[in-house]
Amino acid sequence: MLFIRLVVFTILFGTLAIQSQDFGSRSKRVFSLQESIDIAVINNYDLMVNRQQVATASADLTNAFGNYLPRFDFNTGYSRILNPDATRSVNFEGVVFDIPGSSPDSYFMNAQLSLPLFDGFSREANYARAQNNLSSSNFSNEFSIISVKQMVYTQYVEVIKNSKIVEIRNENLQQSKFELTRLQAMHESGTIAITDLYAQEADIGNKEIELIISESNFNKSRATLLIMMGMNPDMDASFLESSLPSDIAEIDVTDFRKEIGSFGAAVNKALTERLDLKAFEHSLEASEARLKNSVGQYYPSLIATGGWRWNHTEFNELAERGRSFLGLTLNFPVFSNFSTNLQVQTSKLQHVQSEVQYLKKEQEVRQSVQNSFLNLDAAEKQIEVSRRALFAAEKNYESVNERYKAGALGIFELTISNAQMITAQINRINAVFSYLQARNEVMFAIGLIK
Repeated sequence: MLFIRLVVFTILFGTLAIQSQDFGSRSKRVFSLQESIDIAVINNYDLMVNRQQVATASADLTNAFGNYLPRFDFNTGYSRILNPDATRSVNFEGVVFDIPGSSPDSYFMNAQLSLPLFDGFSREANYARAQNNLSSSNFSNEFSIISVKQMVYTQYVEVIKNSKIVEIRNENLQQSKFELTRLQAMHESGTIAITDLYAQEADIGNKEIELIISESNFNKSRATLLIMMGMNPDMDASFLESSLPSDIAEIDVTDFRKEIGSFGAAVNKALTERLDLKAFEHSLEASEARLKNSVGQYYPSLIATGGWRWNHTEFNELAERGRSFLGLTLNFPVFSNFSTNLQVQTSKLQHVQSEVQYLKKEQEVRQSVQNSFLNLDAAEKQIEVSRRALFAAEKNYESVNERYKAGALGIFELTISNAQMITAQINRINAVFSYLQARNEVMFAIGLIK
């Protein structure tokens, strides 16, 4: 009986342990690059505001179109005289006349249809303004989405880069600790002096500090990426290294240069493809339409009206007492206390401001393309230099390590050679991922990221 209880307890405990392990594995999220971008686009707060701005601009366009449609107004009401006896007599030059009694109730009903026939082309200008504002909002929203994608990509690269640096420094530290164990055994056997142990321990201490700094940089970059994705920065999450290339070949650099073309061609493409510049173009056109709308206030307006009116003391005889009417109203703005002039001057100021903003944005686009090309040039050079430096450092370390094992060199020479190789490895990682960032920056500056 005791044996059966032990078996049951073991099975139950094992099941709970497995479930606990499964829950722990499910609690950690693993994100690919595309998943990170998609989540950030959904959760980004600025994009939430931009989407509402597009909806507002769409409603503004609908409202502008509504000015072409007739306006229909209808109102009805009821009133009652509370002291009807006071109205049944009138005093005329000292003589009081009695008035026959009437119903204290009163009903009325009015319906009117009005249609502007001409308003100095203000409707046309207002509709053009609303159209351009909606186009500007759409382009601005799309560019904001692209900007979020760009930022997430850059930060994702930073996270993977820091993760690889941590991996290299940790492996190097473990290798040094293993070497320390071997040196301790050699010292105990009297093969080496105590100074070699001190040198190795000092080297391990330095590597531990470097690892701590690298881990801190990795954790900070990961928290920043999670914030960009709209998630808690302390979330237990990891990111797939396979989402990015692990190395850059010479053919990759050549092919990308062919894709983007010359600097001049890239600038011209950016001026035609950048969505933020298109948004400013439509904003400029909207300001022109706003100015035309203000100038239209100087012109007369013509409005056609038609309707039906009814008033009676009883709610009946709608057809007998109802009156239909048609009319035209021509309004001449003779003098408006200079308010129209103020509107025109304000619209001119806004138009000039829009022109200046557009010119500044065009300069900004040109500068972003130039800076991205300069960064790409530097990244390409780092790719080549880091490749040669890493090859030389690894060969040197192999040679020094063989001579160290043979007893021809001491721990000091090995430590220096190892430090050179680790530096070369980290420089290579920085070069590869800096190139990825620079390449994506060029795509963003030209307007090729969609």
